[in-house]
Amino acid sequence: MPEPSPLNDAKLEEIIESTPTASPVDEQVAALESKAEAARDRLLEERFIWIIISIILFNSLVFIHMDNWAGPLVIGLFQLIAIVIFAERCGVNEVAPLIDRILGSATEKTRRKTDNSDV
Repeated sequence: MPEPSPLNDAKLEEIIESTPTASPVDEQVAALESKAEAARDRLLEERFIWIIISIILFNSLVFIHMDNWAGPLVIGLFQLIAIVIFAERCGVNEVAPLIDRILGSATEKTRRKTDNSDV
């Protein structure tokens, strides 16, 4: 004869219907995880800012010695693409919309000028 299960149907339904409660240890772990994530985000943003400062210093030193405007323009375009990619990887989400807004306003001004010249 099989032995009866220590969990009868009433206890099983009670366990299934009960809501899990978080222990103090679980709450501490969740708080520490959120603090660690916030610290990681701050470090990535700080790293991004330092790289932008380095790029600005590099540009100010190198572009002064260039004789024509094509070199800085091409280098600046490549740097802009690299900055957008690096910003995405660092979690700085404000860069792409900002560049999009700047380029969007520049193209609108160009369109207005060409529309006015056609008249």
